[in-house]
Amino acid sequence: MQRRHLINYLPAALALLFLLPWDLLACKYNVREVGFVDLETGSYRLYGFVRSDTPEDFTRLIRETAAAVFLDANAELKVVNLDDKPGAEALERARAQRLDAFPALVLVSPEKKSLILPLSGVGQSRKEAVWETLEGAVSSPAREALLKIICEVYAVVVLAEGHDPAQNQQARRAAEGAIAQLTRGMEDLPKLVKLPPQLLVVPLAAKARERVFLWSAGLAEGDTTEPAVAVLYGRGRRVGPALRGGLVTQTALYRILSVLG
Repeated sequence: MQRRHLINYLPAALALLFLLPWDLLACKYNVREVGFVDLETGSYRLYGFVRSDTPEDFTRLIRETAAAVFLDANAELKVVNLDDKPGAEALERARAQRLDAFPALVLVSPEKKSLILPLSGVGQSRKEAVWETLEGAVSSPAREALLKIICEVYAVVVLAEGHDPAQNQQARRAAEGAIAQLTRGMEDLPKLVKLPPQLLVVPLAAKARERVFLWSAGLAEGDTTEPAVAVLYGRGRRVGPALRGGLVTQTALYRILSVLG
């Protein structure tokens, strides 16, 4: 999840490609350009789960912080008191996460995936912990780096490192090879793109800080000890599946990248 510049990471444009009749595929827009269109695919929802004994000042702090942090983000806060007959969706989210401490923050994506956001911080005040948690949901160094380049380049290949240095190096070679292969053929694309694909590496040491970013890009699923790669473009949408471990190959990544042109 991120500021409104990156609405979501759905491969919606790719789905549209396969739904169009073949005689319409020769239109003036390619998949990459469609990725800049606001498809109104929905916002992220942050559930703030509380109980009747949750201090009112804590609940108010969450509301006020979210109002400031989410001002220009594609996210909204919904505070739910589980002792007051909550709605079915909210109750389902709380049960799925097996919450046992309150207040609790659960982030839900437009695809209905959910992630608990921890509120505790060593040596932090309550205000500092809430602010850091909510700010971290919409901003991080990797997302800021992505925002600086994604509108100008063909696509961004995001590599989240795993625990094995050899696997990381293999994944990096595959990503760099696919980027080089696509770059060599860019002059033959029907639409000129100013800059070739770029590689954005999230080091293993930064994965905790980039937890929400990796989750929203589909890079936090499965065996997270292995390196994983996703291709983002346009407004931050993901094209194709996220690849992990041995599935990260130059051929597989080149095929994903080539769809955009």
